[in-house]
Amino acid sequence: MEPEPQILVTNLADSSVELSVRAWVLPEDFISTSSDILENCKIALDKNHINMPFPQTEITFKNTSE
Repeated sequence: MEPEPQILVTNLADSSVELSVRAWVLPEDFISTSSDILENCKIALDKNHINMPFPQTEITFKNTSE
């Protein structure tokens, strides 16, 4: 299909690389195509043992009574 699909790096965040996938589809196929793309991305990540990053917070308790 013209133009060809694109995969772009849109942001290098603290704990992720954000990508944008662009593909031309008919308006009536947008939701199902979007869902298929996301599902196939997740399957490929799992197959290659790539986990989804998530923010982590470290909490340190200090004894202030001393």
